[in-house]
Amino acid sequence: MMSTLRPAIEDSRVPLYIQIRKSILHELSSGLNLGDRIPTEHELSSRYGVNRGTVRKAVTAMVDDGLLVRVQGKGTFLSRSPTEEVVEPRVWDIALCVPTVAGDLMFNPFYAQVVEAVIASHEESAHITIHRLDESMATFTRIRERITGKGADGVLIVGNVSDAVVERFKTLSVPVVLGDMATNDDSVDAIVTDNMDASMQAVEYLIGLGHRRIATIAGPAGDRSCARRLKGYRTALSANGIPVDDGLIVRTTALNHERGNAAMNALLASGQDFTAVLAANDAVALGAIVSATARDVDIPGDISVIGFDDIQGASVSTPSLTTMRVDKEQMGMLIIERMLSRLWTYYLAPQRIMLSAKLVVRDSCRAIEPS
Repeated sequence: MMSTLRPAIEDSRVPLYIQIRKSILHELSSGLNLGDRIPTEHELSSRYGVNRGTVRKAVTAMVDDGLLVRVQGKGTFLSRSPTEEVVEPRVWDIALCVPTVAGDLMFNPFYAQVVEAVIASHEESAHITIHRLDESMATFTRIRERITGKGADGVLIVGNVSDAVVERFKTLSVPVVLGDMATNDDSVDAIVTDNMDASMQAVEYLIGLGHRRIATIAGPAGDRSCARRLKGYRTALSANGIPVDDGLIVRTTALNHERGNAAMNALLASGQDFTAVLAANDAVALGAIVSATARDVDIPGDISVIGFDDIQGASVSTPSLTTMRVDKEQMGMLIIERMLSRLWTYYLAPQRIMLSAKLVVRDSCRAIEPS
């Protein structure tokens, strides 16, 4: 067990988090075994008389060094024998692959923010090279040659690809971590959004506002995240005794503004009666709002619209968009931290980390009298 004594601050010229790191290392080396959980940030903060931000920075530095590994929902654990010497952390070369369906970062702000968080959260410990990825063997071969030629230490895939593409990367004998990709492969680490639960929350919110005729603009048929969102939509309606009307489900071939615009045009032209729309993501939702406005359909006066992701433009649109917020910074941080933990600690069991989404209420939805 770690000592309860509070160490003195030794040298004001040395950053405080480095001094705290050294003190933690000293106690770890004398009181914990490999695999033991260390005290929480709150406990360490109280022990050393410093704020939690300083403790978090010290612990993150030890995660980067491979001394500790964070396990979502369980704590932080000792992963290799510590020493009191503060060593220069290794800089890992990481290939970050973004599928072409999400690959144009200028027009896919969700993935742009996730990628930005991956790069920024551990920039002193990882050198990130971005690669565009699609389903073709030719693209994989090109990326493989670049990865092997530069001696990359690991591969991150942010976005949805097929299991076949994941299998190709698993043959490279380097760790692979998936970000925002719903997969049935439990042999690889994955950080994903709980899309079904988030979609159910969105539908429950609309039902709570009095809506019963709720349409959805679903994503591409092959997109697993969108499939989970569509399942959540169906499940929430059924759970509330509302029949699922397939005439209110419109699929898009891509998750962008233009496809959202076209999908709303199709819904409005169908003659179907509906008072709310759940969109597959914010870009689709914003496109749908533009379409409705162009047809003199008031949002939310005539139709309520709710999106998914909470991209940067959602809060400044007219009206501002109610949406399910996915914490992109947290996702990016967890993706790179899982990779660093994997690189330092090869015996880690693969882990699937599910992130919850949060409802953000703005101006694009309104209450109505239930019909």
